[in-house]
Amino acid sequence: MSRADIPSRIRNFVFDIDGCLAVDGEPIPGAFETLTELRNGGYGFVLLTNDSYLSTASWQKKALDLGFDFPNLVVITAGQILIQLAADRYPGGSVLLLGSEALAREAESYGLKVLPTERGHEADVVLVARSPSFDYDDMTAGLRALRAGAGFITSSMARAIPSKGGVVPGTGATTTAMAFASKRRAETAGKPSMLAARTCLRIAGFDRKDTAFVGDDVELDIATAKRIQAFSILVLTGATRPEDVNEIKPRLVPDLVTHSVADIPGML
Repeated sequence: MSRADIPSRIRNFVFDIDGCLAVDGEPIPGAFETLTELRNGGYGFVLLTNDSYLSTASWQKKALDLGFDFPNLVVITAGQILIQLAADRYPGGSVLLLGSEALAREAESYGLKVLPTERGHEADVVLVARSPSFDYDDMTAGLRALRAGAGFITSSMARAIPSKGGVVPGTGATTTAMAFASKRRAETAGKPSMLAARTCLRIAGFDRKDTAFVGDDVELDIATAKRIQAFSILVLTGATRPEDVNEIKPRLVPDLVTHSVADIPGML
């Protein structure tokens, strides 16, 4: 496990939430203290989650409920990036959103017209987000829209995600089913896409050269940093176990590996 210092050029941090700052709805010991020390030391930070079920406002509240009560805290979600991309590509357009009601309201706030499934074939773009209620009717509507030429964007290609009762299918599972049926390939809005990295930096006002991405998932958090050649820090409080570190593919080896975000202040 690396104990090297974080380079002096690093002045900003992008933190993943689940598995990095919190686990099972509880903050990681020392996470609040780390963020406090960074804020007091003049460092900038934002939170970036690949979740696309809750609205951005709900994630802001969730961060506060976890105890991360910092003035002007910025939380960026894969759902937010998905909606912003659709609004930029199809301003005022019609969307078939296979996701939550919260995300549908967020889409409408960006001027998009959210269609019911029975009118899905009229959509300019199909947006796939986390949806526990996804069913055959949704897939049929999405298939017909895609066959009619609609755009195809997903929030995430995660195969599975953890839950208190065990793993459940991720957004990537439903996206792949629709891709197979339609012979189309979805563009990914969330981590580890270049779009997620660039959008995060733009919203935060950070430069990649002085920003470190911190997370627990090599294929999501570290890969996102690698996309833009940003500094990467892997923590071992979530998806990656200590015994997994030596098995990381060479192209995804993080710049630093540490047990927890609580270690970060001591590396500065």
